[in-house]
Amino acid sequence: SRRRKNVRGNVAANILLVVCGVIAGIVLTEGLLRLGNPYRTFGAAREWKTIRQSHYDLSRTYKIDPEMGFMPILGNGFSRYSEYGTLENGYSIEKKPGVARVLFMDGMPE
Repeated sequence: SRRRKNVRGNVAANILLVVCGVIAGIVLTEGLLRLGNPYRTFGAAREWKTIRQSHYDLSRTYKIDPEMGFMPILGNGFSRYSEYGTLENGYSIEKKPGVARVLFMDGMPE
């Protein structure tokens, strides 16, 4: 009976060591990847290079929104977006009779 308790204790200790080792390995790998490649997403996301590599003043074009992240400032003359939230284009806001309009939405404004 005493030997059986000792074996159970060893199995539990070994399982705990394996779990702790796996967690420590994941944390160490994550830390090394973040230190070595701070701007890489490793396929988890697309980088919006305009934000980091822009030659113009982004504070006039984008604002930081706590819920959405980067949001374009609409219709201020510096942004590419009109006061309606659409990219600047040559189309009038008023719809002409007989013309169909189609709206396409993308999760990443470009």
